[in-house]
Amino acid sequence: DQIVAQGRTVTFPCETKGNPQPAVFWQKEGSQNLLFPNQPQQPNSRCSVSPTGDLTITNIQRSDAGYYICQALTVAGSILAKAQLEVTDVLTDRPPPIILQGPANQTLAVDGTALLKCKATGDPLPVISWLKEGFT
Repeated sequence: DQIVAQGRTVTFPCETKGNPQPAVFWQKEGSQNLLFPNQPQQPNSRCSVSPTGDLTITNIQRSDAGYYICQALTVAGSILAKAQLEVTDVLTDRPPPIILQGPANQTLAVDGTALLKCKATGDPLPVISWLKEGFT
């Protein structure tokens, strides 16, 4: 599942394995149109499927929101997977958050208490998380 701003590009992977290699196609739920790898792109179409089965939609519009179904077929049977696309308003390019005050080095007695301060600003207001050696 992915959340994408209008005007952007999204890619949904569809990895398949089998012997023989499954045939893959995509379909938007509720649509009769099927999209196959290496299929010539229709005029004005913003959807394409790569040779490896990844669905790419360019210039995302609100009408693109919904569920997309990847189906893999072999002589042994078929399987499908669904992915949801949510479309949001265009996100304006915003500067990254700024750390106004970061923690300072401290020397403490054993069993002492450390107070680590961090102040940051940004739009939207950033969420501050602390990690020790890469772990929460």
